[in-house]
Amino acid sequence: MGINSDFGPATSFLSDKDFKDKAKLSQEEAEKIFREKFPLRLSYKISNDGKSVAKVYHSEIFDIDAEDGKLVKNNNLGLMPYEMDKAAKAEGLTDVEIKKIEGLKDLKEKSQAKKRAYEIAGDGYQITSISLDSDKENFYYNISLEKDKNYGRLTLNAKNLNLISLDLWTDKKVYNNKLKEADAKKLALDFLKKYGDKTELNLDKISIESSKMGTSIYIPRYVNKLPVLKEGVNIFVDQDKKISSYERTSTKIDFSKASDNSLTQEEANKIFLSSKNFGLKYVITDKGPKLFYGKIRDFDPVIGQDKILRDYNGEIINFKEQISYPDLNKARDKEAILYLKDMGIGFIGRKLSDKINYQDFVKLLNGPNGMNSSYMDNFGLDLEKLKDKNILEKDVVKILVTKNNLERFTKAKGIFKEDIFKNQKSLGDYESYYIIAKGFAYINGDIDPNKEMTLEEVLYLIYNSMK
Repeated sequence: MGINSDFGPATSFLSDKDFKDKAKLSQEEAEKIFREKFPLRLSYKISNDGKSVAKVYHSEIFDIDAEDGKLVKNNNLGLMPYEMDKAAKAEGLTDVEIKKIEGLKDLKEKSQAKKRAYEIAGDGYQITSISLDSDKENFYYNISLEKDKNYGRLTLNAKNLNLISLDLWTDKKVYNNKLKEADAKKLALDFLKKYGDKTELNLDKISIESSKMGTSIYIPRYVNKLPVLKEGVNIFVDQDKKISSYERTSTKIDFSKASDNSLTQEEANKIFLSSKNFGLKYVITDKGPKLFYGKIRDFDPVIGQDKILRDYNGEIINFKEQISYPDLNKARDKEAILYLKDMGIGFIGRKLSDKINYQDFVKLLNGPNGMNSSYMDNFGLDLEKLKDKNILEKDVVKILVTKNNLERFTKAKGIFKEDIFKNQKSLGDYESYYIIAKGFAYINGDIDPNKEMTLEEVLYLIYNSMK
């Protein structure tokens, strides 16, 4: 169930009779619309570290009204898309560096940058600070603005004063955007032509989203006739016809070195549709619950040469339909493995006999959220030191006991037997965790605290901890 209205908290007042369960479109008809209107398309995807690029199939999935087949973009109350510009990572320069750089003939002077900033912001904004920064490839003027109690910030390329980013914050109490999308588009394109950089932008592929707050215009970046995912320009036009946000993202990379993708579009579409993530769902609208065909889990698919369905960050989408093991028939307890698979717990493209590291284990427990320092802190484990190391049995036991809120029992004194395991005292700080795990039947055989665990062994412990 998704929400696309201002009445999210009011869903508790809905009853079963409010949910009409008849869809005029069939699954097959919806999939046909998907293939025609927004199939997965070959695109460039730049790696998260910005050092490599690959060709992948990707689509931004729209919802399809199950009654009339119209397309709807569920944009969660019209929140505008936002992409941090690479210039935001620019580092401040030292006084010595600034003195050396300011003498360069190809950089514009601060006075010119200030003049440009006032022209762009307008409406009485005053500059409160201006600094020259660098990201090792370019130089930027980062400028802070203020008007009454409203603040703003913009970044200019120091060589040509092209606008890199703009964010003007206002404390409007009432939003009532009535601007026509065609008018907003014209304002955005005029602004781009005057202050921005149109290089590699595809003006024929503009997408527009409107909400009560304003209108968001997205112009994608294209290279070699292929879109570059997550790159381009976002321009937001508010209800007063003012450009209040501008973000350009354009990573410098050699696209001729992009890894190839020999899949056909239809093969990519089949991989996505077979994942069962495109189907019938309810969406709460201003007019009550409506049936739509669209994505069930909230991600836009990315499929590379390996044919595995991933999200944009590269995480494998562990739908139970995708989880499989070539050595499943050799498993000691096949039913336990299949039970976890039915819950979406497992891996794709791995063997049960494979050793798994700490990051793998946390992904099994924490799903798409993956491994992060705050999650690992709960278990007293050092993320950076352990991240890529194979996980030890003693830490699997400790994490499962802690995750299931049984750690408090480890603090009890004088109640544990001392002859449950061989060399029990050699377990040190892990002794009480092992005893609790034994008491709750997580483990039922011999123990080997420093053993590197296989995926199969870990899955059995997880299964036992859930029974």
